[in-house]
Amino acid sequence: MLAPALVRTVSLLALAVPAVAVAAPAAAAPLRATAAEADVFVEVNPSTIEAGERVGIRASCTDNTRNAVVRADVFGRVTVHPRGDFLVATADLRDTLLADTYTVRLECPNGDRATASLHVVSRTRPEQGPATGFGG
Repeated sequence: MLAPALVRTVSLLALAVPAVAVAAPAAAAPLRATAAEADVFVEVNPSTIEAGERVGIRASCTDNTRNAVVRADVFGRVTVHPRGDFLVATADLRDTLLADTYTVRLECPNGDRATASLHVVSRTRPEQGPATGFGG
């Protein structure tokens, strides 16, 4: 009597395994969409800078063979161009910027978007040169 019950339990387990295998590919599909979204980004280098200086921009859209647009209050509108596997450009920051954190926005040709932060610090210059001990 014990053997038929054991056979039924094994049969039920065998039926449950294909159901899990069928459900797994459906659950994996959203991960692919998330990975594609991770390919869209914009970054500025350096990410902390004084007003009036130049930043490098590196970006990526799902299609990096076409130009895209980067906008920010600190430099206006800049077109990033394909170079290697990325989209790149440089931009000069306005001299009159206040110290703050500014948003840099990427707009890809297909409508994808990404943002980054740029930290502008106060421009400080020493009032007097260093004390070197040679008097004057």
